[in-house]
Amino acid sequence: MTNTSPQAKALGIAAIKTEIARRNPIDDKAVEDSIAHRLRIDELGVPYVVDRSGVREDMNTVEQFLDGLVRARPDFWKDTRLSQPTGGNGYSKLKNPFDKSQKHYNLTAAMELYRTDPETARELAFQAGYKL
Repeated sequence: MTNTSPQAKALGIAAIKTEIARRNPIDDKAVEDSIAHRLRIDELGVPYVVDRSGVREDMNTVEQFLDGLVRARPDFWKDTRLSQPTGGNGYSKLKNPFDKSQKHYNLTAAMELYRTDPETARELAFQAGYKL
């Protein structure tokens, strides 16, 4: 956070917490801790996503990033913890979009995951026998 006033920082943090709360997490703090390295707040208090090297990802909004996290980590959320997603681009630990041997193979979902959560995508790809 470069040149971010305390008020702008507080505004950005509140916006991030609101977006997390909208997705009904089991543990807000655990979600915040898991994504802190991927979010920044600009000088106006607007949160944004950065890649692993800290470069701003203009094509990935905070909302899109969190939606990807909901799909990638269903264990973080009350609504997805007990029921697995069906259809669409949903996936779970049992539904690996990279695994061609499963009926859940979905290249579109795999690439969306790679765009929104590259670390999880690399892990699932590795489990399916690929290196990203």
